[in-house]
Amino acid sequence: MRKLLAVLIFAALVFPLLMGALSLMAVSQWALDRDFYEQLLGDVRLYEVLLDEDLPNYLNNRYPVPEADMIPSGALSNALRQVVTADVDGDRRRDLVLLCHDRLLVYLAATEATP
Repeated sequence: MRKLLAVLIFAALVFPLLMGALSLMAVSQWALDRDFYEQLLGDVRLYEVLLDEDLPNYLNNRYPVPEADMIPSGALSNALRQVVTADVDGDRRRDLVLLCHDRLLVYLAATEATP
């Protein structure tokens, strides 16, 4: 019974660790290679893809952002602790200040306020 338990422990713990180490050794050949990144950054095709004008449209279509009415109100109320509209920068326009999770977000107004 002890031998069976030892074989199970070996199979459950040691074998996955060995396979992970072998995988890391295979990846480390190119992941830590400075020439790989220099060639990547020196390749014009990378900049053609990143600076393509259609890239934002492609990403927006491929990974759509949910509309505000699709977000559950419970999640939204947990995320937004406090919302304040005030003139933060002294330009006589109402700005939006949000306390969201552990961040303080300030959105400055872009247009003149209407009375």
